[in-house]
Order: sequence, then C-alpha cells, then structure tokens
Amino acid sequence: MSHADMNQTTKDDEAGSLPARSETAPQLMQHLYADMEHLFPGTGATVDPAATPNATHGGGPDANPAKRSENLDPGAEESQCKRRAEISKLLNQSLADCIDLERQAIQAIWNIKGANAIALKTWLKEINKTAALESERIAKRITELGGMAEATVSAVAARSGLSEYSLAIGRSEGQALAVSAALDVFVESLAEDIITLSEQNDVRSERILRETAQALRNV
Repeated sequence: MSHADMNQTTKDDEAGSLPARSETAPQLMQHLYADMEHLFPGTGATVDPAATPNATHGGGPDANPAKRSENLDPGAEESQCKRRAEISKLLNQSLADCIDLERQAIQAIWNIKGANAIALKTWLKEINKTAALESERIAKRITELGGMAEATVSAVAARSGLSEYSLAIGRSEGQALAVSAALDVFVESLAEDIITLSEQNDVRSERILRETAQALRNV
C-alpha cells in the first residue's frame, strides 16, 4: 500500500468514527458510549437521553422555572414577601428622614448669616452631602427588596419623623442649631431601626443603616 493510500485510509477511518456535527447532545453521547463498548467489550455502557442536558435549551428538567416553582412552599413564599414589605416600609421611613435632613441642611446653607457663617456653611454642606449619598443607598436597598423608594416631596413630608424646620428662625446662626437637632433625632431613630432589622435578620439593610448613622456622626 502506498503512502498516499495509507493517508486516505486513515482519513476515511477518522471520518467514519466521528459523529455528524448536526447531531444533538444525546446522540453524541450515544456515539461516545458505543465507541467505548467497541474498544472495551462487556462494559455495557449506555446513556439515558433524558438525563443529558438539552443542547438547545441549556439544561435538563430542572432548567424549567415553572417546575422549580412547584417545589416552593406557598406559605414560606408569602411569609418572605410580607417580611420584605415590612422592611421596605421601615427603610422608607429612614429614607424620608434622610431626605428631610438633607433639605434642612441646604435651607440653612442658603440663608445663614453671621460671624461664623463660613465655618457653619462648611459643616452644613458636609451634612447635606452625606445625607444625599446615604439616601441613595437606602433607596437602592428598598428597590432591591422589591419595594418602591418613595422620595416625592409629599411622601417625605407625610412620613418624616423630624421636627418641621421653622422658617421663623430667619437668617441667624440658629439655623445650624435646628439642623443639628434634626441630625440627632435621625441618628436616634436609626439606632431603633437597626435593632428591628437585626431581629428581622436582614444583615444587609442593618449594615446600610449602621453605616449611615456612623457617617452622620462623623460629620
């Protein structure tokens, strides 16, 4: 046999041993096991097509979300939904307080006058900036839980637990004292909410409020 004939024979053998590219995953597995049986007689290797991942849909029977949902306990799922709703409501309370504090700080920044106005404005700007950043974090957590972050003016006004900022203060340095008092009230309410979240075992929400309180204390 010539060298060319040998090469052609090898190519034909290789071509005959390879399954067609258009075959499905179960068919490919059947070919592989058939080859193993041919090379090692008596192994009895077989493949169950039903146990082979579907090449078109990317998974076996468990890949069907509808089938997976059948295994969920409806009572447990309802309990989790209720828990998330309660946590979202609590976080919306903190969100309202945080936005209110932010706006009170900006109100004071725009209007404060006096000998210490520059220093006080610098401090108030830090409060405003920190409250704005923490509001973003709290709102994001609410939406992660499936709730709606309620940040409209009317929602904040109705829900905020901070004392209403009195415009009668005028443009004196008393505005800074009013913001300072609001900050203290907010931090105290956060401490209570942190305890509640700990009891609810919501570690992520608890950490966010804990870090919010710490950030405001450090201003």
